[in-house]
Amino acid sequence: MGIKVSTNLSALNNIKNAAESVRVVSPALSQMEMDMQRFVPYRQGNLTRDSYVNTQNKQIVYKMPYAKAQFYGVVGGKYPIENYTTTTHPQAGKRWDLRGKATFGDDWKQVIANSLMKEAKHGGS
Repeated sequence: MGIKVSTNLSALNNIKNAAESVRVVSPALSQMEMDMQRFVPYRQGNLTRDSYVNTQNKQIVYKMPYAKAQFYGVVGGKYPIENYTTTTHPQAGKRWDLRGKATFGDDWKQVIANSLMKEAKHGGS
């Protein structure tokens, strides 16, 4: 004797669609960018000013050519950056994403959860 099992995955699809929605991604990335600014090295403000949220690729982009070196703390793949300008941003240093996550991670989760619930209620469209 066989058993027939049927499932309705529409609720899961709504959640998946909601999670990928710009209306969920955009507020989360915007909050992350804003919160991480205090950890971004700041001499003249170019690195901070020339950043933007790319919701399509789900990333925060720092456009300055030296952004990668500042972010990883290494110039040319072998010369470590030993001093970061901390006059304006006293907590500045490398890997500001990890510093931001450690400080604001719970807040970011809440922004995502709120946006996700709001979007899931609307079918993730």
